[in-house]
Parts: sequence; structure tokens; C-alpha cells
Amino acid sequence: MNRLLYIILIVCSTLQLFGQQEKNTLKGQISFLSSQNIYVKFTSTENIQKGDSLFLNKDSNLIPCLIVDEKSSISCICKPIGQPDLKVSDEIVAVIRASAKISQKESPVSKDTTTIKSERKLSTPVYPKAMTGNDQFVQGRLSLASYSNLSNASGISNTRFRYTLQLNIGNTKNSKLSAESYMQYTNNTNGLALASNTIFDNLKIYNLALKYKLNDQVNFTLGRSMNTKVSNLGSIDGLQMEVTPGNFYIGAMAGSRPDYLDYSFNFNLFEYGAYFGHHYHSEIGIEQTTLAFFEQNNHGFTDRRFAYFQHDNSLLKDLNLFISGEADLYKIQNGTPMNTFSLTSLYISLRYKVSQQLSLFGSYDERKNVIYYQTFKSRGDSIFEAATRQGLQLRINWHPDNLVFAGMSSGYQFRDNDIRATENVSGYVSFNRIPWIDGSATLSSSLLRTGYLDGKILGVRLNKELISRKISAGLGYQYVNYQFVSSNPQLLEHIASLDISYQMNRKLSFSVNCEKTFEKPVSYTRIYTNIIKRF
Repeated sequence: MNRLLYIILIVCSTLQLFGQQEKNTLKGQISFLSSQNIYVKFTSTENIQKGDSLFLNKDSNLIPCLIVDEKSSISCICKPIGQPDLKVSDEIVAVIRASAKISQKESPVSKDTTTIKSERKLSTPVYPKAMTGNDQFVQGRLSLASYSNLSNASGISNTRFRYTLQLNIGNTKNSKLSAESYMQYTNNTNGLALASNTIFDNLKIYNLALKYKLNDQVNFTLGRSMNTKVSNLGSIDGLQMEVTPGNFYIGAMAGSRPDYLDYSFNFNLFEYGAYFGHHYHSEIGIEQTTLAFFEQNNHGFTDRRFAYFQHDNSLLKDLNLFISGEADLYKIQNGTPMNTFSLTSLYISLRYKVSQQLSLFGSYDERKNVIYYQTFKSRGDSIFEAATRQGLQLRINWHPDNLVFAGMSSGYQFRDNDIRATENVSGYVSFNRIPWIDGSATLSSSLLRTGYLDGKILGVRLNKELISRKISAGLGYQYVNYQFVSSNPQLLEHIASLDISYQMNRKLSFSVNCEKTFEKPVSYTRIYTNIIKRF
């Protein structure tokens, strides 16, 4: 592992190039999440290229989270960078490379969708108004979502309502003070009361903080906030400070972790630490590197001491490298505390765009499995993700033209205590602008072999824009067959899905997703609706 770390540092140090370029942004929205792809809808994808990075706007920072695999006229099929926490309707930002000249044969359609052809030119980055200056701005989102799980078996059906408020007030009254909040309230109609019966059983506060910008280089944050430079920590309740001299940054924080049972405030879980790093934007891509050291306590005793490393680099043309890792620096052996160095988490991904038609992707994942509490997934998808996320993954994507897209991926993982290796092979082919329906169709298949099951998933999905830039619909079917090795039971499911999204206007949207699962002797119906108001 030490040799591997040295190799990582050498690779990172060789990927430094220089240059700047003027940039504009185009905002989109996640419309659908599957077990393998994330779909992002834009008003137009004319200026987005396959292989581009897409960003999550977090605390006025653009954080790379997706890579464009394929695209249609208004949608992008993407793969995640690392393990981002993304949900349907999250806002995604594409950075459009602007230039010095617009071809005389082309005329601008709008500020965000202009086709630009020209020479490259050195200039300073241009960001949205909310990211520069001292003028007050207000950005927010209010959403109401419902999750209904219906079944012909007694005691299983329930409906859950989730109210989400995200509100950011920047430069309050044109000052250096800003406020931000992100919270959810959930109400379950099954009437079951939890044992603790506190307000935090239903209310989850993910972000509630004040930010003060002393000057262009020094920022303070007070309250509950997640720092994107060290996002693996999650939210912290306390004080944070960051200094950004030039392309470097250094920060420190002290506070407590949210309670691990109900996410309430728990000041017995004290933690503190520091981080430093470097970020850079060029005409080709970005580079961001962070190294952090933290100690977490529990009732005054050391609970964990660890180091965290993250590097994202797209400065070499057609190549993207992402690395994240954690190493424990403390352990107790035979009742005696001692310092140690043990690599406990590692993720490496490398993407290479061979040509406009062909791209390659590889990743190695040695992280703990993640539990999702909000993401809408079927049981078959959850089993497949848990079994295939770790280990070595290879993927190839190919599209001979704008009408056909195809891809294949394969994964392998073997540990000493495994009965047999975990292997998986997946593939898909998509057809765009199909005659008669003027929509797209995707055929997919996945084969899975683990120490405890053999399985396969076959699927087909149709998508069509019913009213241009207003109403779109999708129709899908999945056949799931999991045979468990150590027992006779077989998981056999037929899953039909229908989803419709309606963009009422620029700030108001509505979507509904219905999924029917036929599994003997029980059948399930899941309905997810979401209405979002932006302001």
C-alpha cells in the first residue's frame, strides 16, 4: 500500500499544466438515477461534449461530480465521479468554454445555447452573479415529495411525505455575511412511533450556518455545514476557517459530529482537524488536491484519528484522474493506545477519451459499502450495487454516430474469506430519434456472480419528449432473476415503470415515477412524486 501511495503522488505531480480560459455556465437537472447511469436534462446540450465534467454547485463552489458518457439534444447520460450524494431534481452545472469569436455563419440563439467556434484565448474565469461581488442574492428551493409503497401483503403498505427547504442568502444587505440552510422534514403515514420520539426522528438538518467573508482570501463558517474540500467528514457543528492565497487553500475546523442515530446535535462527539490543498483551472480542465488530518472523540476519548486524501485532475487532454483515500493513524492494542498507519479506504478512477466515438474507464474501489436512506431504488438494484461497487471495474463506451450509443462494463473482486470471486458483466445499447415515436430506446443486461448468488437483470426503456422542453415521459421494464447458492429460494421479479416530468416554467417543475414489481406471492407498487419550486 505504501508503494501504491508513492505511485499516486508521482502521477498527481506529473499532471500539472497551465493556462486559463473564459467560462460560462449552463444549468441542468437530474431527471433519473439508475443502478449504472445518471440522467441530466438541460434546455440544450449543444455546447456540452462527451467526456466533459459536470458540477454540483455547493456553497458557491463548483464540485466535479459527473462525467458525460452520451448525450441527446437535451439530456446527458453520465457516470459519477467518486461517490457523490445526488438525488433526482438536483441542480447540475455544465461549464461552457467561451471564446473570442463567434462564427459569422452562426447566430446566437440564447446566452446559454450559443454555438461558439473560435481560437482559444487567455482570459479570466467568468462565474454566475451569485459567485462574485457583494450584491445580495437569494437562492432557494422548496420541494414536496411523496414515497408510497403499496403491497397486497398486510402491514407493508405505507406513504412517506418529505418536505425539503434549501435557502441561501448571500451578502445579506450587501454585507460580507451570508446564511445558508438545507433541511428536511419527513412524515410517515404508517403511524409507527419511534422509541426516542424526538423532533429529530422526523426533522433532519443537513446545513444551517452563517458565513462571513473577511476578505477575498479569508472565510469563516459558524453552525452546521459540510465542507466540500473534505466532504467525507459529512456535516460538522462548529467553527470553520479557510484561507485561500492564490491557487492554494488551507483550513481548520473544530466542533462536533451529528448524532449517528437521529442526526441531532451531540456535543459529546467532538472533532477537530485541518486541511490544505491546491486548485487550478485551465483551458482543458481542472485540478484539485486536498490532504486533511482529523481526530474524532467520543465523550472525551479518542474515537478515531485519520488522514484523508483527494485528487481530481482533468488537466491532460481527454484524460481524467480521480483518487480518494483514508488512512487510520490511531489504534488501541492490548489496551494501549498507539499511533499507526493503516490504509482503510481507497478509490481510484481513470477515464480516457480515445476519440469522439470511443471512451475507456477503469476504477478500483476499496471503500465500505454505502447505505442510502433517501434514494429511490428497487430491491434488485440495491443488491446489484452492493455486490458490484467494490473491486476492479472496467468500462467501454462507443457511439458510431448520434443515433446509436453502446457500452459494456465488467467488474471483479476477490477476498480471502470469499467462497468465490464476485464477477459482473453489464451492457447497454441506446437508439436515439427512433422513427414513428421520435424518441429513444435503451436495451440493457447485467450478469452477476457472487459467493452467495447467481443473477441476471434484463431491461428495456423508452423515453420521449411529449412537448418540447415541457413534458417528457419514460416507460421501462426489467426482468430480475437471482438464484441464491446456499438455499432454494429464488428472487424472480418483473418490474414495470412509468415516469413523467413537467417543467411548468423556469422555476416550477413536477415529476412522478411509478414502479410495479411482480414477485410471487407478493406484488409491490412504488410511487414517487415530487414538486419543486425554485426562487
